Amino acid sequence: GDIGAVHIDAVYALLFQTGSVTLPNGVTVRSRGGVLEFPKMTEIQPFSVPLLTEKFPVTVCLPQGRVEIQKHTQKDLQNLHKDLLANAVDCAKISNAVLRSRRAGDRFTHGRRAVTKPVKKWLNELGVAPEQRNGVPLLASENEILWFAGCGASNTAKPTENTKEFLVLTYICGGNTNE
Repeated sequence: GDIGAVHIDAVYALLFQTGSVTLPNGVTVRSRGGVLEFPKMTEIQPFSVPLLTEKFPVTVCLPQGRVEIQKHTQKDLQNLHKDLLANAVDCAKISNAVLRSRRAGDRFTHGRRAVTKPVKKWLNELGVAPEQRNGVPLLASENEILWFAGCGASNTAKPTENTKEFLVLTYICGGNTNE
């Protein structure tokens, strides 16, 4: 499956015509008006990973990156940076929670803005390309979305003064270059 002269010739020919060539390893090259484009890879497959609640900190590897989860107690609420607190979920809310991709009909209530919209609308607002949207992780318990990468914790899942323990989720998008 290496690229050979026949492939290079085919791509070169695209400079003078409109069309596309599929190279080994499933990479597609498209030509529009003399400009070569390498469209994004195929759509990301949906995923669902149970959140195991006995071991923290934990890193969950997902198709497009990883979620790092740390556990904190009530006394940490005052000391954490607001960006971390925006991604904090009350442990009391996470029974049978899974990290998963979006599903049809998912709705999310933004923790800071207390606005509820379909997940699809939030993804539009975040500017996530359609073929990347299955890669954006959500933390869900039953059908309730507790946390959504890019938006933070939901209005109902964020810690309160009665919270004993909470998790802070950090999503790191992209590959692990140093492994």
